[in-house]
Amino acid sequence: MGQAYKEMARIILAGMVMVALLAFVAGSVLLPGLGERMDVPGAEYATYQDFAQTMDVCGREAPEIIRIGLWKWKAGEEISISQVFSGMDVEGNAVDVKVLGLWDEEKNSRMEFYRKEGNSFIISEKGVYFVELQAVDREYKTAVRRFALLVGGGK
Repeated sequence: MGQAYKEMARIILAGMVMVALLAFVAGSVLLPGLGERMDVPGAEYATYQDFAQTMDVCGREAPEIIRIGLWKWKAGEEISISQVFSGMDVEGNAVDVKVLGLWDEEKNSRMEFYRKEGNSFIISEKGVYFVELQAVDREYKTAVRRFALLVGGGK
């Protein structure tokens, strides 16, 4: 019985070595060419309609995120994201602005001040805070920007 286990172990080890060698060869020879553009004699893919549409989508500019409101608030005051920041795609259509994070001057996360249901901040401590925002257009082009929020003394 022990001899059978030794033979099985040798067969399994040989199989694992073979799989590793095949994976190495496939990874170094076959995979680098997957993303390259293929030139086929007599075929002009650039004239296809979906090619032009794909190039338009890929060449599209990312949306913009701009500050439209104040940049300084009092501690405890509600800071509504939609009233302070605006997202716009290249056609001029409004896009939603999503909050990715809020940090203080020491780079500590302060997301406890974020109110998801109202998409706003109520920052109770004075200081400089950095908010990271994201806008995504209908073609899934993404823009991420950081803005500073200055919070002064209480009301």
